[in-house]
Amino acid sequence: MLDVIAALISLGLALGGALFLGLRMSGAFKLPLHVGYSATLAILGAACLVSARRGWPRRVTAIGLAIALAVGTALLYPGGPPWP
Repeated sequence: MLDVIAALISLGLALGGALFLGLRMSGAFKLPLHVGYSATLAILGAACLVSARRGWPRRVTAIGLAIALAVGTALLYPGGPPWP
């Protein structure tokens, strides 16, 4: 159980870091925010699947990153979210 709690905390840190890096790439390279954010989360998700040991923490982190990738990209898209 403690492993899952640690995975959720690291997920929150990863999301904050991805947003920070997306903002930095937006300013430095003039990339749209949603592109930098989604690229950072995709790299973090791949690293999680490759480096984490098998078990619930890996699943929690991978599923959380996938949900954050989909929802965050939709919310950060220039026109806003696609739903009304």
